[in-house]
Amino acid sequence: MKRPLLLFVLFILCRMAIAQSPVASLAVFHYHNTVLPSMDLTYRYLRPCSDTVILKATVYNRVARYTVVWQNSVIGDSIIVTKPGSYVAVLKNPAGAVVERDTIVVPPQQDLQPMIEIHRSVTPGNDTLIAFPQQPPTSTQYFYKWYRDIWEVAAGNYPMLINPQPGTYKVYVRSATGCSGYSDTVNFHRTENTLSVDFSYQVTACNPQLVYFVGTANTQDSVTYRWNFGDGGELENRDVWHPFPAGTYNVTLTVTTVSGQTGSITKPLTIQTADSTTWITNIIQEPNQCGDTVWLSASNNQANAYYFWKTGEQTKTIAATASGSYVVRVYDTCYNLKGYDSVNVIVEAPCTSADTTDTPAGPTVWQDPTEYYWNGDSTYISFLATVPYPYEDVKSFSWSSDGGDLRAVVDRHPYVALFSFSTPGAHTVTFTTTMKDNVSGMYADTSTTFEFIIRNSYAAHNSWHMKDTTISAGDTLTLHAGNPGGSYFWYSSDGQFTSEGEAVKITKAGLYNLYIWRDYDFCADWINVSVEDSLNLKVLSMTRAAGEATLGIHKVKAFPNPSKGQVYLQFENPLPKAVVVKVYNLNGRLMYNRTTTQQLQSLDLSNLPKGYYLIELTGYDQKKVLSLILQ
Repeated sequence: MKRPLLLFVLFILCRMAIAQSPVASLAVFHYHNTVLPSMDLTYRYLRPCSDTVILKATVYNRVARYTVVWQNSVIGDSIIVTKPGSYVAVLKNPAGAVVERDTIVVPPQQDLQPMIEIHRSVTPGNDTLIAFPQQPPTSTQYFYKWYRDIWEVAAGNYPMLINPQPGTYKVYVRSATGCSGYSDTVNFHRTENTLSVDFSYQVTACNPQLVYFVGTANTQDSVTYRWNFGDGGELENRDVWHPFPAGTYNVTLTVTTVSGQTGSITKPLTIQTADSTTWITNIIQEPNQCGDTVWLSASNNQANAYYFWKTGEQTKTIAATASGSYVVRVYDTCYNLKGYDSVNVIVEAPCTSADTTDTPAGPTVWQDPTEYYWNGDSTYISFLATVPYPYEDVKSFSWSSDGGDLRAVVDRHPYVALFSFSTPGAHTVTFTTTMKDNVSGMYADTSTTFEFIIRNSYAAHNSWHMKDTTISAGDTLTLHAGNPGGSYFWYSSDGQFTSEGEAVKITKAGLYNLYIWRDYDFCADWINVSVEDSLNLKVLSMTRAAGEATLGIHKVKAFPNPSKGQVYLQFENPLPKAVVVKVYNLNGRLMYNRTTTQQLQSLDLSNLPKGYYLIELTGYDQKKVLSLILQ
């Protein structure tokens, strides 16, 4: 019994060994069939949207002991990988030789993350919602299901909704591999109207090839401005500067809102060549009768020109009192050098009298016929003194009076003094000169006395200066300058320009100043005289802005005011004709001079000291003055 059982077990083990080791059958196979084995590689994800992939090698015409070996040295018909990429497997025969090699690429598979974009149209009713990811162009890989609020509104393979109803949208997307996901919600409203776009531009006065653009759009949304200048240049901003070569261009502005609404406009623009012409300038000499002064004038045909002489003077005509070489340079309003000239000047010795026995007369003093009255307080009177030619340039001089206080003095010929007198009656003013040592024929010290009377009746005049005064709210006080002639400028204590003219009506409490500008013309020399005094009023009233005036039909203002040095003149309208701009200090000295045709003109006054200044504007048959404070 035991022996048959043992034989049976050996028989079973031999059959199992033959089944696992097909060596004998291989010999038989090769003997009867010459077709070699082949191999094909495939992959599949363990589950949808998984990162685990099963790689499988299928062997055809396989015989015993042919094995599959992968690139990571793993032996077997299949392996598991977790990374996308390229994988290689080889098929080896029983002797270990490679009979076939194959490569397979495993693409990555990730969870879907759908999203929705709103594409606005410039045409109302043509907006579109687009879902992502999109369908491939040659196959159908995704299924889309659209929801508005909580309701399903569309389903299928099309990733867009055209002209949808307003509402809150989301989309469900499922891939062919089984991956799926929902997008975030988006709020959609229809485009109701088109976006109106416009722009303006201004060519820079001093550089005709530099243009300033300003864009506008009729929307309250945040917008993006995109400029295409037609010369290959593009910029993004509402206000931009752009340089052009000379030529003609089509400038396009495109405006896009945050909601996708767009609008655009195109305008032609012609850029001129920069002016490179030269102004022909000649210096003309005109000596006076004695020949001791030669007037030099820079002659050209330009109305708007600036002149800079080697002597430092900046006027078209200067007086040469010494022989030598004189040079003038001429600049345009943009301070570009346009021309120049030079000339040699010969100045003769001053004229002298042939009769040395006659003693020249001393200085002459007379009272200015204009008197400035103070009601019940004091009187201002101006006196002028002249010295005979050619002794005007004295070594020293002085003024005195028996009852007056010296308030102001002009220290050049003709000599001017301003006295104040607080009592009526007879008074005298004396002018004393000390001549230079090399002057003969004159007394070393010469005095001239002028006598005059101040009448009591002056107190009855309607005066421009009064004592501190109180008036009721709503009342008006009229101040008069006494009509002495010249130009009148009234200012309040804060520097605000109040009025111009001989009289001013006051309704506001404060300290008021009057500046009277007059020119005395002697021997072609100009002297600016400034007379000022002040008045305190206590009354309630309205205010008026500083630094504004009207020149012709053009309102103009100066800002910022007060300023730290950079001041802008802004005219309400473009200027068809030039306006002369001059800046004076309160001593009447010219500190700045130019002409302009610009609607917005910059004045660089940063080199001037702090204080009050007057901006004089001349043009359109008018002259106006703006007040300015530099601080």
